[in-house]
Amino acid sequence: MSKKRKKLNMGNTGPLVDVIRREIGQPLRGVEVGVHRGETSALLLRAFPALHLYLVDPWTTYPESHLYRQSGDGCSKLTQAEQDANLRATVENVQFARNRCTIIRATSVEVGEQFKFCAVHGKPLDFAFIDDDHTYEGVRNSILAWWHNLTPGGLLAGHDFGHPRDRRGIWGVSRASLEWATQVEQKLCTSGELWWITKPEEAEEAGDGPSYGRYQAGVFYSRLKNVFL
Repeated sequence: MSKKRKKLNMGNTGPLVDVIRREIGQPLRGVEVGVHRGETSALLLRAFPALHLYLVDPWTTYPESHLYRQSGDGCSKLTQAEQDANLRATVENVQFARNRCTIIRATSVEVGEQFKFCAVHGKPLDFAFIDDDHTYEGVRNSILAWWHNLTPGGLLAGHDFGHPRDRRGIWGVSRASLEWATQVEQKLCTSGELWWITKPEEAEEAGDGPSYGRYQAGVFYSRLKNVFL
């Protein structure tokens, strides 16, 4: 008798699969930033059997003074015990595809810059899905960290566009994504609270920042702690 598959709570990220399938087809490499319990991760891994997914989340606590904590996001208020439980749930939820995913316990910016250093062993990403710190600063920093890691024609996407806190200006999802679309002169598309921008085939690296030079393959993994392979 086959084991009954556990029903996962996808929130309202369901359209993500349809958008990726329509805009990209069958992605081979992608990253999810802000994993929580790995429910969207499992959705993506089941939908795309050739996909290798990088799951990035610090699974940590935030002090009262942190902008993310002040934004009222429920995930920013979790205790360390709750975050550790979420990490364990993530490992369980993606266990069926353990050979096609890499869990990285670190911040979006830290991992995004390290991917940039070694370009994921010379292979850029087909998509990056951002759903972590929803403040303007958090979304903007994640966009800057991951745009450079996308292949031309790749998809930069995120969640909670137009969320009530976003509409009131407490979060900055719509502001940061609209600003970036304008900066790179690309159309910002939305479906519900999902947003995405397609990286042009001939993309100039806007906001490139400092040059970090070339790193040997494997440096990314050795420089980051708590990596599950």
